[in-house]
Amino acid sequence: AILADTLDTTKVFSNSVDISNRCLFARSIPDSIRNGRCRKMIGLSAQIVYAPRTALAASRKHFAPRVVPAKASKVLRSRPDPRTKLNSGTYQPRPTSVQRAVFCRAQANAEGSPFSWQGLHHCGFICENLERSLEFYCGKLGLEINESRPDDKLPYRGAWLWIADDMIHLMELPNPDPTELSARPDHGGRDRHICVGIEDVAPLAAMLDKHNIHYTASKSGRPAIFFRDPDSNTIEVGQALSWKNN
Repeated sequence: AILADTLDTTKVFSNSVDISNRCLFARSIPDSIRNGRCRKMIGLSAQIVYAPRTALAASRKHFAPRVVPAKASKVLRSRPDPRTKLNSGTYQPRPTSVQRAVFCRAQANAEGSPFSWQGLHHCGFICENLERSLEFYCGKLGLEINESRPDDKLPYRGAWLWIADDMIHLMELPNPDPTELSARPDHGGRDRHICVGIEDVAPLAAMLDKHNIHYTASKSGRPAIFFRDPDSNTIEVGQALSWKNN
């Protein structure tokens, strides 16, 4: 740290030693300097060295101060340390945003949720042509229409499809998203999607191959595939008995 050249050394320092040698050693930084530009060096012992800038300055007994910390490793950092120090003296990285989210969720579960969630009722997919979508979902995937759901209460055409105990709601509406495959990620896991479980993913993959429907495998290595419907809506299908835990 460099002190201001305009400091009046005769007023600040009183323990000068051998001015003729043009050096001054101070046992500590005075309070008047600690509260100024060297505030970050509070508590550090330092050696105050004075050296003349020019012969003219030396003749006028004017010296440019320079602070040399006794132990540079102890100089306070200007930024906070991105690590957390443990009691053992070692360091560990600060928790990531995902770790903090998991902690908040665990804390919320421990305290109890103010809401009584009952599960996912359905997901909604926009389609351009309802008949084409029904041929895909019912004809190829084998889903059944939920006849108990009303179709005449909404101002657009649609259909409700059973997928195990859940439902998919097809809505024939203008799509605000691009439907061209070139405008969407090749891997559906990097796009908006739903995920459903299946007992065995191999027969589904064989059906997709038979109808030349493109799909990609899960990047995590688990038995799951991603594919799209005729309107580029993405469906993930995962295989496992306890598939919600994988």
